Amino acid sequence: MPLYRYQCIACEARDLRIGGVDDHVAVCARCGHLMLRLDLDLFAPYFDKVSPEAEQRDLKHKAPTGP
Repeated sequence: MPLYRYQCIACEARDLRIGGVDDHVAVCARCGHLMLRLDLDLFAPYFDKVSPEAEQRDLKHKAPTGP
């Protein structure tokens, strides 16, 4: 499992923890409050870019607009 960075919403402590893809919250070891994961969406780099081939394919299949 990968390591994720978390930050406490109360005391602002930071920690690295092992977690799953869906583990977006944790409990702070220092104060016991909620910690939120700081990392961006794990899969964003894979879906942000559109390949030129896919873009051309989408343009060909796009319905014409206008009168």
